[in-house]
Amino acid sequence: MGRRSVGSAAGRGPALRDFWQQARRLLPAFDFSTAVCNGYRQVMKLDSKIYVAGHTGLAGSAIWRELERSGYTNLIGRTHHELDLLDTKKVAGFFGETKPEYVFMAAAKVGGIVANDQYPADFLFQNLQIQNNVIHIAYEAGVKKLIFLGSSCIYPKLAPQPMKEEYLLTGPLEPTNEWYAIAKIAVLKMC
Repeated sequence: MGRRSVGSAAGRGPALRDFWQQARRLLPAFDFSTAVCNGYRQVMKLDSKIYVAGHTGLAGSAIWRELERSGYTNLIGRTHHELDLLDTKKVAGFFGETKPEYVFMAAAKVGGIVANDQYPADFLFQNLQIQNNVIHIAYEAGVKKLIFLGSSCIYPKLAPQPMKEEYLLTGPLEPTNEWYAIAKIAVLKMC
């Protein structure tokens, strides 16, 4: 339910092809089965209820496929049309109905440079609302572990390369996606 097919990156340009090549190298290295939370090890069983918010997007679909490849059988996904993450009551109802144990938060309002530039308030408000709804309701619902996906745009525009975590908030952001970045940074501070 709620799963739509996400096609291959073949023929969609070098940037997307590079993303998938990197994702295929990185995701298998991520051990989905264990996580450390509050000082103790949590084991994600193959039949654990796992909600992938944003499962049809670029990063979310890669997570979904890797979970499937790793043998996880109880994946939960909803398209935007099935569940509007901006609607607090619907998100609360969804968590009450499905009772996920783990959440991968890959959902966001995304757009290109022009959209980010023309609608900065929309990007800030909608991403804050989506993130606040999912994270707070997951907390209230007793979710064991939530993994939030950040973005390289949260680092300063002229951050030294390769980027290190300590570079966060050390300089001005790239203006073309500043509002998206600010929403992501707010959640990092919240968690």
